[in-house]
Amino acid sequence: MSGDSIHRRRMALHCPITSLILLLIAMSAHGYNIDLPSYVRFRQSSNSMFGFSIAMHKGRSGFYGNQNNVSLIVGAPKFDTSRYQQGVTEAGGVFKCSLNDDDCKLVPFDSKGKKNACIYILLYICTLIPG
Repeated sequence: MSGDSIHRRRMALHCPITSLILLLIAMSAHGYNIDLPSYVRFRQSSNSMFGFSIAMHKGRSGFYGNQNNVSLIVGAPKFDTSRYQQGVTEAGGVFKCSLNDDDCKLVPFDSKGKKNACIYILLYICTLIPG
């Protein structure tokens, strides 16, 4: 027997085994699931670009320990801030939205409209905001 025919027999044996392994892996894979019956919709004015960036945030008690501590942090880069900041109209805003209802609260950063203020925003700061 030549080395070439032995190699062909090994390849013929490996092909069904490899196919079986791939089939078993594919059968055990789970797809991404969206829970449509219990969704929550958050809305702001359409020109604020509300929802431009979204991050899930969990409080210090843990993700599964207390579901009331889970919220969404939502960015709105063109949010009208003229009610909150003097002389600034579209500074944008960051909202903390509760997953238990459709309530979103603006996260206050700068109410004076300081032009030289440096704000280092970490996701951690949202745990310090009451509510």
